[in-house]
Amino acid sequence: MINPKEIYTKSNLLSLFRLLMAIPVWFIMDNFDQQSVRNLVAGLCLFAVFTDVLDGYIARKFNEVTEFGKIIDPLADKVIVGAVVIKMFLLGEIPEYYFYLMIGRDILIFIGGIIVSKKSWVKYFHQTQLVNYLLLLYPLYYCRLC
Repeated sequence: MINPKEIYTKSNLLSLFRLLMAIPVWFIMDNFDQQSVRNLVAGLCLFAVFTDVLDGYIARKFNEVTEFGKIIDPLADKVIVGAVVIKMFLLGEIPEYYFYLMIGRDILIFIGGIIVSKKSWVKYFHQTQLVNYLLLLYPLYYCRLC
C-alpha cells in the first residue's frame, strides 16, 4: 500500500507535473502547422527529459525513492510521449509505421515491466525512455509523413 506521505516528495511532484504537462501539450499541438508551435513542443519535450533526469537524481540524492515514484515516473514518461505521438499521428505528421513503432515499443516495455521482476532489467527498460524523447525530436522538425 502506498503511504500518502510518499506522494508529496520533490521528485514525485516533478513526475506529477510531467504527467499533467501532457494535457497542455495535446492542445498546443492543435496549431502544429506553425513552426513556433513545433519549437514549443520540442522545447517541452526537452523540458520533460530534464525533469525526468532531475526527479531521479533528487529521489536518490535525498533518499526519496518511493513506491509511488516507481509507478508515477515511468507512467508520466509514457503518457507525455504517447500524447505527442498520438497527436502527431492524428494530425498526419508521422506515418503509420512510426506511430506503431513508438506505441508498440511502450506497450512491450509495459508488459516486460510486469513480467520481469529483476530490478536491473526494469531499470534498463525505464532508461530507454530517453530514446523515445529523442525519436520525437526528428518528426517535430522534419517530418510531414516522413
